[in-house]
Amino acid sequence: MNIRISRSPIDPDAYDLWVNERLFVAAETMQVCDNIKQSLERGPSDDIYSYSEADEIADHIKREVIPLENVKISVNKNELTITVDLTHESAPSKSGKTTTVASTKGFVSVPEHEGIAVSLNVNKRH
Repeated sequence: MNIRISRSPIDPDAYDLWVNERLFVAAETMQVCDNIKQSLERGPSDDIYSYSEADEIADHIKREVIPLENVKISVNKNELTITVDLTHESAPSKSGKTTTVASTKGFVSVPEHEGIAVSLNVNKRH
């Protein structure tokens, strides 16, 4: 993932956060963009009490830039449902011992439940 921060050409006092050459955030301070960039690079904190607005924005960007692979996440009331097509196969692992069936490609936020994130990898052994 290519992440860069630049001065806004529209407002010289503002900053833009670009991910894979797409503009995602225009912010009043460099610190806001830097916090989001750090969250994108490290993933959300394991401590649910330190989950920040930057983490939430980073999760949103990840969902748009790095789509889930063969994973559907939905929430009905307070029940999380994860759906995976177990017949799907993707690229083999580097070692060649497994093939990816599904992946969230890191932590993603659970919709409408602040501070809750899920990470899923489903692999098939050879």
